[in-house]
Amino acid sequence: LRNDSVLNANNNTVGIEERNALNRISLYPNPAKDVVMITSDLSPIKEVLIVNMQGMPVTRTEGANNMRVTCSVDDLTAGQYIVQINTETGTSYHRMVITH
Repeated sequence: LRNDSVLNANNNTVGIEERNALNRISLYPNPAKDVVMITSDLSPIKEVLIVNMQGMPVTRTEGANNMRVTCSVDDLTAGQYIVQINTETGTSYHRMVITH
């Protein structure tokens, strides 16, 4: 995936969608050092998984159906990760970089 691409999946379709008005999930700051904020303008967040590049989940945060979730990343090794964000309307995947 390119830096400006997001993979979205829901019950009906799977595809790559460019960052634009249709993309309603934000992840910041990126790169991150201590914490990362995830916000959804469209649907409450159910769960956030941070997965390393080997495909192993390294953190899991319950979203408690909030529109904003804070994830601590200060204990993660510097590098690239995939953030899986599960909402009521589907799942999106974002690339995240951790720096220390």
